[in-house]
Amino acid sequence: MNLTMPRESADAKLTYRILLHHDGQVYVAEVPELSACRGTGNTPAEALRTAQLAIAAWLAHAASAGAPRPALLAPAELARSIRDRLACLHMERKHTQRMSPVKLLLVQKFGKMSNRELARRIGLSGRDAPTMLSAAASGKGTRKTRCAIALTLGELPSRLWPDRLATICRDDDDMFYYFKEQGFDPAAGLATDQPLD
Repeated sequence: MNLTMPRESADAKLTYRILLHHDGQVYVAEVPELSACRGTGNTPAEALRTAQLAIAAWLAHAASAGAPRPALLAPAELARSIRDRLACLHMERKHTQRMSPVKLLLVQKFGKMSNRELARRIGLSGRDAPTMLSAAASGKGTRKTRCAIALTLGELPSRLWPDRLATICRDDDDMFYYFKEQGFDPAAGLATDQPLD
């Protein structure tokens, strides 16, 4: 996909190529010639529109810094760049497909880290904290741990795990509201040796 951006003069045009793909959540339009220049959107058209704005901003910033406009990549270099990017996307997608949706939300909030580090971020401590986090993120595990995750993400447990039984969802939400009323801060710590459920 090509996107044409005008140069200084109205008659001269510079065409930047765009790699358009869906990352599992949104459409992403990346510009291989301009490092870290990309647009996103819920539709391909929206991603291309935001990419056009990103290109204009990228070029304006480069011009204000006195940098020359980047040249277009040669076809072989462009193909290599796209091939490398697609390989990275494939590895990222393969890695994230193994995660539960709630674990993905935690990773988006805190970045990629081990289960032990994630558990520490939501206030879980102890030898079994990584296992407890993993079980709770998939909708199993203890109610207390599910509520700590829900509080950390600022979302009701029944919305994070909608496929649980209605009674479990109701009880999880009740504990969530109780913890919230008590001013519970997940980052301050959660005693894992005294389960409430």
